[in-house]
Amino acid sequence: MLLPPVHKATRNKSVGRHILKYYARVPGRLVNVQVDHAIIMAGLSTAFSVFLLLFLQCLSYNGALAQYLVEILEPASFGNHRPIFRCDATGADFGEDVLTFSFRVNYGCALPTLPSNACGDVQMPPTNDTACANYFAVVPRSNCSFSEKAYHVQTSTPTGFGALIVYNQQGKVPEPMSGAKYRERVNIPVVMVDYECMQGLLYRYNYRDGYIVSIKVPPKQHSTYFDSPFKFAVHIGAIILIGLMLLCFQRLFWHAGSGRRD
Repeated sequence: MLLPPVHKATRNKSVGRHILKYYARVPGRLVNVQVDHAIIMAGLSTAFSVFLLLFLQCLSYNGALAQYLVEILEPASFGNHRPIFRCDATGADFGEDVLTFSFRVNYGCALPTLPSNACGDVQMPPTNDTACANYFAVVPRSNCSFSEKAYHVQTSTPTGFGALIVYNQQGKVPEPMSGAKYRERVNIPVVMVDYECMQGLLYRYNYRDGYIVSIKVPPKQHSTYFDSPFKFAVHIGAIILIGLMLLCFQRLFWHAGSGRRD
């Protein structure tokens, strides 16, 4: 009757490699099997490295961060507008819900603030234009908390802004925002876009040329599991890792079953 095998690592001086020596006690004899430790560990480490790389890529995948859509629309015929520029945006854990806001306010005009970082009492720049019924503040991140910026723009003079669009530093993607000071007093929606989107909002498609802005939840689209490539790749990597581990253990016990006598 075979007893549970015991093992210890030895070094084969002739080949300079670590060997796993397995002993199996059977009636009247002691059988041992030498299995190349390097082969097993190379297979396992390679599989684990591939899985770890795919997992880190999945964590850095930014497609899942976008919650909302900031859309710039240009004037069209018969007084209508059509979208020409779209930005992915992230939201905040304070302020008005964007979905509720999108039902209440359809469009607005994007403006900078005075001061530009909105970290103190804010004034709305003179517009000399009554075409816009709502105004959205566009300010950079940093210097104070997101909720402080939101509170200051909603209480700006002579008119309060109806929404806050924060833009991230150049080369960085939008991030979810958390509130701090004044967070309970904020009742306007707050979203973050990237630096390129700010360039479109304030310069390329300025409200003085008739462009307007909407903040909304993107329409639901039919999606499948394969629409997220990194999620799919991570699961495939996990399957490959498990398969290689089973293969290595199968090889190990196959050698144990066909071991030679000391």
